[in-house]
Amino acid sequence: MSGTLKVNNQIAYRINKRVNELRDKGITGVEFKKESYKVKIEEERRYKEVKYQKATIEVKRKIREQAMSSGSLNNFMKIKNRTQLYMLIQTKQKLVEIANTTNMFELIFENLQKFNIDEIRLCELIKDNEAWISRSDSGMYRYFTRQPNGITTGLSIFDLLEIIDGIEGFQYTQEELARLLDLNQLRDVWIINEERKYQNNLEILENEEVILRKNYPSMYGFINMEILKFINHFGYQKVNRLFMHQNEHVISISTTFIAKEMKTVQSAVSREINLLVFLGLIRKVPHSELSSELMKIALELRQNSNANFHLISFYQLPNYLNKEVMRSAEVWAEKLLSFNIRSSRDITKEKLIKNFGLDKACEVYLPKAKMKDIFSGESSDDDIPF
Repeated sequence: MSGTLKVNNQIAYRINKRVNELRDKGITGVEFKKESYKVKIEEERRYKEVKYQKATIEVKRKIREQAMSSGSLNNFMKIKNRTQLYMLIQTKQKLVEIANTTNMFELIFENLQKFNIDEIRLCELIKDNEAWISRSDSGMYRYFTRQPNGITTGLSIFDLLEIIDGIEGFQYTQEELARLLDLNQLRDVWIINEERKYQNNLEILENEEVILRKNYPSMYGFINMEILKFINHFGYQKVNRLFMHQNEHVISISTTFIAKEMKTVQSAVSREINLLVFLGLIRKVPHSELSSELMKIALELRQNSNANFHLISFYQLPNYLNKEVMRSAEVWAEKLLSFNIRSSRDITKEKLIKNFGLDKACEVYLPKAKMKDIFSGESSDDDIPF
């Protein structure tokens, strides 16, 4: 007796048992039909609503190996299908939401169109398994495959795409699903938000100078507006998920590059950036905080001068629409003036330590990154979310 037939017999046995109990209670007619159907739905759902294992990388690899060995991988032919979903989906994040709460299995794979929701059939993926497509109470669709010993695995549409194509990584499955649904122009919400931050900053710097001069006179009197604009323009042009730290964009740029582009001297740019960092309008990211991926980039871009390593600097910019950022910058500017520091030329490490303490000075003059620490892998890895 096959596993599927055995299970179907078990379900039928329980249904018949409960239906006979209804008869024993004297229930007849329309009420009997109604209650009998309710019993059928409950027992079928009871069978499916069991604990299942999630599709870890190891589980997906094993399933793919089994499917390749049996030849069942050939059952899955993908369909490129433009639907009206394109009217609802404008971003990658929205694609994930819609994909999980829509029966994408029948849209993407021709062989799964024969599956009715909650109907148990022979598994298309693993020989001798049974399978069904079900929708959870939270609205998420999964393809379930159950082994004869009862172990069940739940697969999302993204899991199944990984298994079929043999490529690991959520980023790939997002892009592949977008391609199949003819949604190639999707944008990333994170990228949209980071670009908008730079746009907001530039709007303030380019069109609200009068307001800045009036509301934050000390800060305005200190900063080099053109350098700050240049860095924000550069950031806007370079937004990329590869350059992310603590879920915010980071800019990798050298003072030499800025000086060349702005036709000035490097030392002047360096002093101005130190001032902007002190005021909180830019943040220097310590190399010790960088992910292993960003550290690799820093090493690849390092400059070799007099046989010494010089790692390129990484910066983050806050959103200047946040008035607290600007108020804080004004307060720090007033403190500088109180110590008779009136321009970026007056700022030195010694003065900052003396007047503001070592911690504040270290925000501006980062401790030198030791190459032995970098190569020992002490930098921490950041998670990258979809």
